[in-house]
Amino acid sequence: GSSFKPIYYSYALADGAITPATVLQDKVTDFGGGYVPRDADRRESSRGQASVRGAISMSLNIPSVHVMQQYGIAKSITAAKNLGITIDESRNYGLSLALGSAEVPLMDMTHAYAAFANQGQQYELTRIKYINNKFGTKIFTSKATSKQAISKEGAFLISSILSDNAARAPIFGSSLTV
Repeated sequence: GSSFKPIYYSYALADGAITPATVLQDKVTDFGGGYVPRDADRRESSRGQASVRGAISMSLNIPSVHVMQQYGIAKSITAAKNLGITIDESRNYGLSLALGSAEVPLMDMTHAYAAFANQGQQYELTRIKYINNKFGTKIFTSKATSKQAISKEGAFLISSILSDNAARAPIFGSSLTV
């Protein structure tokens, strides 16, 4: 669920649709058709406003749906595809996609997050890096091919936010610090 949020947030950041300081509303909202998502803590009272940095770090659902609504579902699916995530487009997820309603294999998610950690560069998945013969001589070496899956700037911004221990603390405490 929440692991999908950085996928579209990263592209919204890279495209300049939002910044880490953009202020979002965190109040119970009907997004149409009776879709009224709640934050994980199920609070009836709203937090009011939250910055993008705070919304991502605290994994707030309502601001995340606002971002997908503003950025667009189609652009969010394209962002996922660019990061190597396949989404079944025959299903109409609507804005619930913002909260991870599409099934995504773990390998796809780790591959996408690897691009964030590598300045937006994403290497082709390789299961075998090299093979040695019985004498220790390399007889096969895979060729590492890569693509720029997201801009360096977008990768930097989402990585900075995801590694911000202080921004996570209000919801998750400081237990995630290293």
